Parts: sequence; structure tokens; C-alpha cells
Amino acid sequence: MVTFDDVFALAAELGANLPNPHTDVEDYYEFLLRRKAAFESYARATAELIADLRGAGVRLEGDRLSQLRLHPDHRAVPILARSLSQIHDLTVVGEVAEILSDRWAQPGGKRALIEEFARVDPDSDPGPDSRRFKLANAFARVASVDDVDALIEIVANPKNGSARKLPAEALGRFKKRRDESVPVLMELLEDRTDGVYSSAAHALGLLREPTATAPIESLLAIETESFHRPKLNMALKRIIKG
Repeated sequence: MVTFDDVFALAAELGANLPNPHTDVEDYYEFLLRRKAAFESYARATAELIADLRGAGVRLEGDRLSQLRLHPDHRAVPILARSLSQIHDLTVVGEVAEILSDRWAQPGGKRALIEEFARVDPDSDPGPDSRRFKLANAFARVASVDDVDALIEIVANPKNGSARKLPAEALGRFKKRRDESVPVLMELLEDRTDGVYSSAAHALGLLREPTATAPIESLLAIETESFHRPKLNMALKRIIKG
């Protein structure tokens, strides 16, 4: 039987909030055990990478890769880039991808993201929270007008599934390349898989694309999911406002 002292000791070990007299002892203890397991899994997954970073003279306080965002160091970029293909823990993949999408890590960071995205076979990387999903999201956040071709290549391939969402939205930022992106985004409005149509609508709204008005109105007439309706409504308002 779990005691209050057991919970208190584990919480102190993990630096978690200490239990109060009203805490369900057994439930909180189970929560803390899961948290400890996650910490240990993270430590195993990042041990070699952190050792490589420190070996290159990169400053890391503690054992969290996120420290790189507080103390940027360009020496870390090639090491992180090489690690992408070697890490199997998707949580760590996501963290490394986010670091590589930081502005200080460019241009090597986004180059590593798109190269790793292209390397991974979509058939071996299924699911809405896949490796390619994390890579594409990070790439889309840092993409510039010069990366429109790469963004279009991602969103135009149905095999990329939900990984197309943020890249599709990113296309709305680049008005100078609208002639290339609008046709692709208009096609995506008809794609009901993976919720990518609302991301396409979001981008078309940012571009104030008038030919998207009728298709978005048609989507709104049948849309029932609360997650997608706000994006469709906002896109339509932007287009109408011009």
C-alpha cells in the first residue's frame, strides 16, 4: 500500500509539486511513476547526443537539450542534424527538430529538417504524430520565401498525411509566390483526409484568394467539427474583407 511518505519522497526526488492532505495518494503516486519513467527514457535517448555536444564544447546546464535555446551555439547544429536519423524516441526527435527550427540555427537547421523528412519513408512512418509530422512542422515554422518549392512538395503529396498541415498554412505567408501555391492549396480544399483542407483554407485566407470563397462556403455548409470551423470562418472573413 502506498503511503503519503512514499508519495512525498518520490515527488521530492522528481522536483514535482508536493502532495497536500487532500491528494489521492495512489493516483498521484502512479502519476509520479509515469513521470519518472519518462525522465529516465529521455535520459537514455539523449545521453549520447548530450555527450557529443559537450565534447564539442557546447554549453549545457543540466541534462536537457532545451538549454540550447537559452544558450545558442552554432557548433551544436551539425551535431543535432546528424542525430536526427539516429534518434528513435519521437519526443526527442520533436525537441531536436524544434531547436533546429530556431533562427540562430539557420541555414543548417532547416536544411537538416527537410533532408531528414525526405529520407524517411512515409509508409514506415504512419500516424498523426509521426517523425515526419514533427519534422514538417519545425520546417514550416522557419521556412522562408525561398523554401516555397519544398513546402509545395510536402503538401502536394497525399502520402505525407497530417504532416501537410503546417506546411500548407505556411504557404499563406508568402504572397510573392502565390501563383505557385494557390493552385495546390485550392486542390487541398477538396482533400478531406487528415484535416488538411482547413489548413489550406487558412493559407488561402491569408493570401486573400477570391476564388476560394465558394469552396470555403461549401465546406462551412457541411462542416461539423468544431476544430475546423474557426479556421474556415476566419479564412472566409479575410477573403471577403480583401
